[in-house]
Amino acid sequence: MAREVVAEVCDIVVERGDGLAAAGIVGIMKKLGRIENRNYKASKFNNIMIS
Repeated sequence: MAREVVAEVCDIVVERGDGLAAAGIVGIMKKLGRIENRNYKASKFNNIMIS
């Protein structure tokens, strides 16, 4: 039982970290002028962040 809970918490933390890392990379690229100001939100990360 405890292992399943720990595994689920780890999965949640990893998914959240993925979204934050992706947002950070896009922010840095925008700051450097590598990409234009567009909507770069992936649907996978939107679902994770909202729920």
